[in-house]
Amino acid sequence: MNPLRNLTLLALLPVVLPVVAQADRAEEFAQPGREYQAKFRWWWPHGLVDNAEIAREVRDMAAAGFGGAEIADVHHSVRDRELAPDTHGWGTQPWVDAVTVAFETAREHGMELDLTIGPSWPAAVPTVDPDHPAAMKELAVGFGQGSFPMEVPQPRVHAERGVNRQELRFVQAARVVSGDPAEKGKWVLQQDSLVDVTDKVRDGVIHWTPPSDGEWVVLAYWLRGSAQQPERGPHTEPESYVVDHFSEAGTRAVTDFWEQNILNPHLRELIKDAGGNLFEDSLEMETDSTIWTPGFAQEFQKRKGYDLMPYLPLVVQEHEKNIITYEGYNGSQVVHDFWDVLWQLYMEHHQHALQAWAAELGLGLRTQPYGMPTDAMLSAAHLDIVEGESLGFKNLDDYRSLAGGRDMGGHTVMSNEAAAYAGGAYSTTWQRVLTTLNPIFAAGVNQTFFHGYAYAEVPDVKWPGFAAFSPYGTGPGYAEAWGPRQPSWQHVPDIADYFARVQWVLQQGKPQVDVAFLRQEGYAGSGFGAPWFTTEGDATGWTHSFVAPSLLELPLAKAKNGRLAPDGANYQLLAFEGNAFRGKSITMPVQTAEKLYDYARKGKLPMIVVGDWSQPSTSGLPQKGEEAELKKIFDKLLKLPNVINVPDRESIGEAVAKLDLDRPVKHPNASLVHAHRRDGKIDYFYFSNAGKDATGEVPVSIRPSAKGAQAFEFDPWTGEIFLLPQAQREGDRYVIPVSLSPGDSRILAFAPKGTFPQAKEHQPLGPVADTLTLGDWQLTIEAWTPGDKATETKKTEHEVALDTLQPWTELPGHEFTSGLGRYTTEVEVPAEWLDRGTVTLSLGEVFDTAQVTLNGQTLPTLNPLHPVVDVTEHLQPGENTLQVEVSTTLNNQLREAHKEVFGNNSAQPYGMMGPVELRHHQPQR
Repeated sequence: MNPLRNLTLLALLPVVLPVVAQADRAEEFAQPGREYQAKFRWWWPHGLVDNAEIAREVRDMAAAGFGGAEIADVHHSVRDRELAPDTHGWGTQPWVDAVTVAFETAREHGMELDLTIGPSWPAAVPTVDPDHPAAMKELAVGFGQGSFPMEVPQPRVHAERGVNRQELRFVQAARVVSGDPAEKGKWVLQQDSLVDVTDKVRDGVIHWTPPSDGEWVVLAYWLRGSAQQPERGPHTEPESYVVDHFSEAGTRAVTDFWEQNILNPHLRELIKDAGGNLFEDSLEMETDSTIWTPGFAQEFQKRKGYDLMPYLPLVVQEHEKNIITYEGYNGSQVVHDFWDVLWQLYMEHHQHALQAWAAELGLGLRTQPYGMPTDAMLSAAHLDIVEGESLGFKNLDDYRSLAGGRDMGGHTVMSNEAAAYAGGAYSTTWQRVLTTLNPIFAAGVNQTFFHGYAYAEVPDVKWPGFAAFSPYGTGPGYAEAWGPRQPSWQHVPDIADYFARVQWVLQQGKPQVDVAFLRQEGYAGSGFGAPWFTTEGDATGWTHSFVAPSLLELPLAKAKNGRLAPDGANYQLLAFEGNAFRGKSITMPVQTAEKLYDYARKGKLPMIVVGDWSQPSTSGLPQKGEEAELKKIFDKLLKLPNVINVPDRESIGEAVAKLDLDRPVKHPNASLVHAHRRDGKIDYFYFSNAGKDATGEVPVSIRPSAKGAQAFEFDPWTGEIFLLPQAQREGDRYVIPVSLSPGDSRILAFAPKGTFPQAKEHQPLGPVADTLTLGDWQLTIEAWTPGDKATETKKTEHEVALDTLQPWTELPGHEFTSGLGRYTTEVEVPAEWLDRGTVTLSLGEVFDTAQVTLNGQTLPTLNPLHPVVDVTEHLQPGENTLQVEVSTTLNNQLREAHKEVFGNNSAQPYGMMGPVELRHHQPQR
């Protein structure tokens, strides 16, 4: 079976979407289904778990409003030998039993569970050792100089522990131009001097004499296992080793292990009922030599049409750096071809093979397809779900790279490994999480996997329990260990509902993106942006994502009526420059140039071309006539009236203005970013403030797709939908003021009249007529301290009278207190306040989450980034009782309880600092 062919056929099939009544849409937004809820990366210490605890943790996640979890064998904080890998390691019977219980419980609660492909990462199994045919391979080079006959040089980089065999594959010799092969760093060879002397080797000796002129060097290439193991092993007994991700044998070793050791009939049934995806983490291939796979040279010849051997020195690496060049020769084209072929092998033999196998189990494939200089965008186009990460990704454009692949492949979901802050264990607030993740949603993400939820305990663990990355060395590690051990967990259902509603909106219909920025390489995670569009464009309402040449070969990559991918992201502009990953070199594949010319001439697609393209080169090594053909295509392309060629990045803005394209969103310069999705005649616009300062009131001009559409606001914190009758009309556009705190978000929607009849009419707040600042608080602190066991928390109450709000660290005796705080006060409200106008409650500055009760009634959910709520309907004339419950992290208590790990952390300013105000707003005229 050819998985790639089957997936391509599936991509060509028409997509049939169910017709959903609008009332149902409103109900879905208010209470999204499990499939829209955020999920957790669930850290397990192998199979050294209690099955009753596993079931309880699934129930806890479900009750808090999370839709699933990814079972991950990750435990960097613990010496792995302590976790009994021989009896309870990954894939053992206790592990399988626990996985079974997890799936049984998840099925009862309508949750999905994902399965990580192996222990930790990258993919590995215990049936493979470093010398196994299915093990990850490297090509190690040795250099030799001196008199002949000469013993074959051994590799300069020593083999890793466990490698017992290495095979001599090629031997070459060349004249040295400069550099010393005995030293580290690049050195230069004479290209036309290279000779193959492999057949001159007998019994480990090279029987060959070089020409007498110049200095010569022998290069011996040895194939051997890389001996890479998954992170922080051993996870199994025998120890697992990373499989060859570029060969059929490597992937078969993984699937065979699952079939023979894990997948019993009952578990198969459970996976079909409650399974979501098979998951593979980022491709962190660790080798100090050249990544290789058996038969690579033959595959290269077949796929590229030329012999790699004359160029083999150019692709040789040590410590992830190319070390050899040819005099007067730019080897980047060959290097491009090398990585392209390697990625083709990965896609065919690993990604698509795993995808087909997972589909037989009823699972999709979710992957982080980056970590090497390869075409992650193409992977994203074929994956069921592609995933990025907020720790490793440098900016929003890293997500936009994967989003471009997802969208051109016709998929919906893009996931994010979220909030894995370095050193953030037990000190991460939900305010920080929201500030980080909200802008990321505007870059294409619409599913969140929080990193992570920790299983309760392991041997000798200290309070508050096991966490995969804390301690990390001698200090706090990556990511928060969410769950009931956190004081904020009691407020987390409100947070979970927010994420579910945002993700519901961002999975509706199809994305609408203004600009496709074409990059010659499909890399992700590089931090490279799109010139002008990432800065000036974003700041004025443009949206963009990235496409690679490979994406233009997909079924959705058609141009019509001035649009690229009209049945997909519906781009109205394509822009590109020289290859930013290779010094802005003016390169492009010939078939891509042909596509561009066809898009511009037949499809009338506007284009901006940056730089001097009068003498373009192919991205890979050109074959006969290709460079001349490429020049001919560009000569024609640049003459088309809808193609503007500018000399440099600084001129892009002038070209954009000249094209005068009518994008859906326009606004003055601001730190707003947004995502636009269209579902039939409904447009959804998600906005976030990606800056460090408040935006102020920004007049945002929006053009809906439906004529006569009404403007709505979707409140992701309460689930309510509001009609915005005061939205100002300007022709076919609405102008709506948007004001957001740093990291905050807002959702606007436009739909034909009558679409959401249940929507409430939104009345904007009038000016503040009067203010009451609340004081004289009674604070009840519920202090959380270590209990008798690592997983037990002792909770004691302390009463504190406050006439002035201040951080807990300034309250005598509470410098190290963590837990919950309940602030209570009485306030007299004038009767005339309730006769007309609106009364809002503002909490001012609050650490982390808060819930408010007024006169015994719980108020609507508060946005932690903007803790203001309308309390008009909950107040009564005269005396009112207000209670605010706030949460903390465990940081301050751990600074005292576990000084050896957390003692160097700074104290956090817990509590409510205010000012807390009741504000009476006059009626809006």
